[in-house]
Amino acid sequence: MARFSETARERELFRYEASTIARTVPSTLGIDPIASLAQEAPFQHDPILTALAQLCATRLQAACAYVSFFETQCQHVVACASPTSSLFNAAPDADLLGLCGKAFPRNSSLSEHVLQLEDVIEEGTMAQTYRGQHLPIS
Repeated sequence: MARFSETARERELFRYEASTIARTVPSTLGIDPIASLAQEAPFQHDPILTALAQLCATRLQAACAYVSFFETQCQHVVACASPTSSLFNAAPDADLLGLCGKAFPRNSSLSEHVLQLEDVIEEGTMAQTYRGQHLPIS
């Protein structure tokens, strides 16, 4: 399988999802998301991406799931859902509201925070959750 450069991936992202990314609102972690949403236009969700997020949340038995796109500078959260979210309601659940439709700087994005988590060992359920350097993500 051929390896693509970051620039080539970003070009493909903007080729197919430019309108979705253009609707995301720049934000930073640590700012009250509800207050920032009151100042911005409502995010127009994509029902297909929302359905895929809901499928992931359901199949993984997770509280919620997000669909996001990365470019060189930002992570754009374009869909979010819980197993019980409505696919027809344009507004995401209240607990998901602060992230959907936001663009976070890549170095402080949600995924970056997950990759930096400390090792967690839970007896009987999971052997180990690894730090970011152990994950097959580049």
